Amino acid sequence: DLNDAINKKLREKYHWNRRIHELGGPNFNAIERRAREREGDVQSIKGFGGYRYFGAAKDLPGVKELFEQANKKPSTKRKRLYEWNKRANPDYYGLRYEEDGVLLELEEKASHQNQQEVVQERKRFRQEVQEGRIKEDYNESSEEDGEDWDDDGKNAVPAQDLISQMLLERKKKEMLEKYNL
Repeated sequence: DLNDAINKKLREKYHWNRRIHELGGPNFNAIERRAREREGDVQSIKGFGGYRYFGAAKDLPGVKELFEQANKKPSTKRKRLYEWNKRANPDYYGLRYEEDGVLLELEEKASHQNQQEVVQERKRFRQEVQEGRIKEDYNESSEEDGEDWDDDGKNAVPAQDLISQMLLERKKKEMLEKYNL
């Protein structure tokens, strides 16, 4: 019971110290933690969920086992995981791929190629519209305003009906090729 009362007071003190630090005062919690580490306080170093044992409470059977576990070396699996995490650097997570410029160069080439494919598709579609193979359903006013598709692929977006018609024509073509009709 006495141990519980002391821990309650320590917890209250911790919260007051934290509030003092929030208001711009010194960080007493950090100062006290460093002092306990210098003194060799096992409880504060290993961590017991914030609960501390004093006096004869340290000799209780369950508490002795806690101290023994705290003094044991970490398991090999845990140690391996720690070592692995210690060696994992930004390269492992792929955070430095852009620094050498190779990836950026490849992305730029792919982007340019995709843009050229879009331009070629638009030219092919225009040609099919002019030849009458595809019905021309897009808004004529956009052409008058100069907002029709540009060959550089950077201007206006076609109407939804036009896109639907293009997709339908493409699917028809794929189906005909698939079934050799």
